[in-house]
Amino acid sequence: MTDYTFEQILELEAGIRRGTFYRPIFTEMAGGDANAGLILSQILYWWNGRLRVRKPHPDTGELVYWLAKSWKDWQAELGLSRDKSYGAIQRLEKLGLIETRTFRFNNAPT
Repeated sequence: MTDYTFEQILELEAGIRRGTFYRPIFTEMAGGDANAGLILSQILYWWNGRLRVRKPHPDTGELVYWLAKSWKDWQAELGLSRDKSYGAIQRLEKLGLIETRTFRFNNAPT
């Protein structure tokens, strides 16, 4: 027996249609780490959807695009804990696939 109501199941299904678009190739690119592959897939989804912010790079001053995501965002989108999110993001950064920085958005570090 499930603890979900029919309305909750419909909301979950609507979220699936909106999209976490996982591609197994991203896990391969992330050295076999499925969580890192999932986050990479979602980063590309948001990047291609143009949901990014243009801010100066802290080292060069060059205007570059950044995604504003906290671990709570990853948890809501992908169901990953804080530790799993951080570990996956650190792996992607070590592999040179992403760069992370902390900025303030809406007066909160992200």
